[in-house]
Amino acid sequence: NIYPKPAASYSYSDSAGCSPISVLFNGNVANATQTIWYIDGSPFSTLEDPNYRFVNESADNVTHTIKFRVNSIYSCADSASHTVTVFPNPIT
Repeated sequence: NIYPKPAASYSYSDSAGCSPISVLFNGNVANATQTIWYIDGSPFSTLEDPNYRFVNESADNVTHTIKFRVNSIYSCADSASHTVTVFPNPIT
């Protein structure tokens, strides 16, 4: 049997910003029944369009890898990845 391959892609409101930064993710899904979002390899949501508030308490820029994975009922999968950079707050 040949099953349709799911397709994952997404857009997001910001790719960089000062801490704290809230980012809205907009998942685009085709032929999938499950969605999972990851930040640096750890799952954070199963919603299709989640948001996340990034905080950087260090003195350096922090770049996070955001992965959007979709699965079909036939155990087929696809994923898309991008990064979000969070700048530190100025130290006074």
